[in-house]
Formats: sequence, structure tokens, C-alpha cells
Amino acid sequence: MESLFDGLTILELGHVIAAPFAASLIGDFGAQVIKIEDPGSGDMLRRSGPRKDGVPLWWKSAARNKSSVAVDLRLAEGQALVRKMVERADVVIENFRPGTLERWGLGWEELHAANPRLIMLRISGHGQIGPESAKPGYGRVGEAMSGAVHITGHPDRPPTHFGFSLGDVTTGIMGAFAVAGALFKREAIGDRFDGECIDLALYESLFRGIDWQVILYDQLNFVAERQGNQFQVSPSPVSDTYLSGDGVWYTVATGTVRSVQSLLELLGGTTLRNDPKYATQELQMLHREELGEMVRQWFAENNSDIVEKACASSGVVAARIFTPAEMFSSPTFAARQSLVEVADQELGPVRVTGVVPRLTNFPGSVRSTGPGLGIHGQEVLTPPP
Repeated sequence: MESLFDGLTILELGHVIAAPFAASLIGDFGAQVIKIEDPGSGDMLRRSGPRKDGVPLWWKSAARNKSSVAVDLRLAEGQALVRKMVERADVVIENFRPGTLERWGLGWEELHAANPRLIMLRISGHGQIGPESAKPGYGRVGEAMSGAVHITGHPDRPPTHFGFSLGDVTTGIMGAFAVAGALFKREAIGDRFDGECIDLALYESLFRGIDWQVILYDQLNFVAERQGNQFQVSPSPVSDTYLSGDGVWYTVATGTVRSVQSLLELLGGTTLRNDPKYATQELQMLHREELGEMVRQWFAENNSDIVEKACASSGVVAARIFTPAEMFSSPTFAARQSLVEVADQELGPVRVTGVVPRLTNFPGSVRSTGPGLGIHGQEVLTPPP
């Protein structure tokens, strides 16, 4: 079946996470992604994370649907080869420190001259312009600058980074969105399109996602502080995570007065549900500590089977906090193909994350796992007939 970006060629000069993730998202929907890697060592992800029988597992998932070509960008021959490849590419995606590609003769001006209809996504720590553009930047730096880390964690503990590369991943998503928009504009205006260079700093995607912080500080001089699991702008009376008697963690959603009342009825019947001190959201918030303690005790006294049946029958919105074990056994994950199996030359069948988002008429697919270093050089570099 035809995919969304069939026929599109992306030249990836990225490494590690943010830029490669943007390319991967587009590659899932049919684009040919040609990954340029250093001939000696390749992408650092090849050497990161756990291995099985010496095979790097993270790489197999992160570099899926890509071809690998080994090119030394520090050599004139390698630079000339990339400029030649750019002539046939639709998109270049890179995340070197600003100025690096320019020193190699591979900056925007040179590549745009080689291909006037080129779209170039440039991801960097602090952006291509600005007083700190030359500084190194990584996902954690972007997370720190965005304001997201400042409000993550508990009030009595230090600021906390996330358990995965959220800054890199959100930047990759934003970058893929920008590339798709530029491709749309290229098709819409035809010959009037004169290329597009996209400048994306690592802090900007998360910063865009917590936009409420800006206007609250601007208008009220309000600085949000860490509140654990509590949502800063619209707090809920019940916001913590809760452990069942058999050791399963749950979260509970109580964003409305009615949802709290349903929870109260589960905890203590109609008498507790109709207790006047829980009649409004303001009163519920006033008594949130005792309410939270009741919820914690109820979960601790019941095993997970009882918890899930009782919540479902009473209209309480509660969900297990999934580990990979729950994901692999989830009927929802199975029905939506959130996990897909693909053949790997070294490992055999492996399961990886499915394609997101889900399109009806032009779906994506996982066609291959992360490739060996430079194995597609002859195939990619041979000019078409």
C-alpha cells in the first residue's frame, strides 16, 4: 500500500537522537532515509545502551527504515560526495554544532546552491542565531532551559529530568512537523519555492508545550514550583499515584467535581459521596490530603483485579502505570499495532514500537531495523539509470 512520503529522499547528517528521530518519523511513512555516518565509528547510538550477544539493541530500533552510508565529512572527497547527493535529495536533516557544516562547505548556502528546492532542518542546542549559538547543547540542556525540569519533581526534592530523552524526542517531532509543512508549501507554490531552512533549538519544543508559564509570569509575576504529580495550572483533588495490595501502581484522573464524587462513592458509598465537605471543587481541594489518604488506603487494601473491576463499575477513571510487561500483554496495544515485529539479520524477529500516527489510506510501516555501518554505500551511491 502506498505510504505518505513514498518517493521522498532524506539525507540525514544527524547523530544520536533529535535529528535522527525526526528523520525516523518521516521514514516510517515511506521516505528513503540515507544516514551519513563516520566510517570509523558510526553514530554513537551504535555504542549506547544494553546489548544482546554483542548486538546494540537501541540502535536496532532507533535507526529503523534507514540506509547507512559511511562518509568522512572532514575530507574534501566526502564533502564533495555529500554535495552531489544533495542534488537528488528533497530534505537534509542535521544536528551538528552551528558552524561545523559551514567549515566543511556543507552549510545552507552551499547546499541551497546545489539544490534550490532543498528543505534543510537544522537542530542545535541554542539555535543557529543568538549569543549562545556556538555553545554545545544536548537534550538535557534543552530540557533545563525550557522550564520543564524546574517544575518536575516533588517540592522537597531537587528538579528532576525525565526518564527518557524527552527534549530530544519532542524536538524531533517538532522538526518532522516543520519538514512536512515545508514539503506541503513546496508542492503548493511550485516553481516559486526557493528552498527552506528550518532553525530549531533543543529547548524550544518543550518551551512551546508549557506556554502557560510565560503568560502567568508576564501578567502575574507567578513562578510555578514543583508539586509532584499535581498539575500546576488546573490542580486536582486526587493527583498522586497509588499502589494496590498486590504491588501494581495506578493513577487516578479526577478533573471534575463529579469524578471525585464517583471516587468518594467507591471509597465509602453514598454517605461519603454526599458529604457536604466534598460538595465543590474548592472544598475538595481544601480536604485533598485526607481524601488522598483514603484513596491510598483503599488501593493498598485491594488487589489489582478488584481495583480494576470496582473502578470500571463505579465510573472511576483509573489506569495501571504500564511497564513493558503490561504493554506486551495489552489488548489495546495489540489491536492498534503499537508493537510490531520485524526481521533483523542479527537478532531474528524483534518487536519495536509501531508507527505513529495511524493513517487509514497512507499508513506507514517498519520495513527494516538499524543497519550495519556503511552497508548501503554502493546501493545508494550508484546513480539511477
